[in-house]
Amino acid sequence: MRLLRQSLLLLLLTGSLLSAGQRLQAAVGLFNFQATSVATGIRLSWQTGFEDNNLGFNLYRATVNDRSQASLVNPALIPSQSQGGGGADYDYTDTSVAANILYFYWVEPVGDSLQDPVPPVSATWTTGGGLVT
Repeated sequence: MRLLRQSLLLLLLTGSLLSAGQRLQAAVGLFNFQATSVATGIRLSWQTGFEDNNLGFNLYRATVNDRSQASLVNPALIPSQSQGGGGADYDYTDTSVAANILYFYWVEPVGDSLQDPVPPVSATWTTGGGLVT
């Protein structure tokens, strides 16, 4: 019965069942991705409900809502903060933005993740900070 429950949980988390000897890909439950204009740039924040074999995250930015036009924002991988496969909270401030330009952001788990693509968030930086657009 325990093996059946573990198999069902694996199916729910990753969308597939693995036979003996197959490699488990990283699975990440990512949600609540937000972008907010703050005094120093655009603050990106997100949460994970669980992380399994996740190395960390990369953030991408574009001035159009087209992922293929986006450039990497973070100079180094944002490392996973998950302890033992649980979830974690993340934030990163993009300080390389110009005022009054609408930016689109994507977050991407690193490590052969099975995470479905997360829709982009957008924000415009104003020198005094402000709300998500």
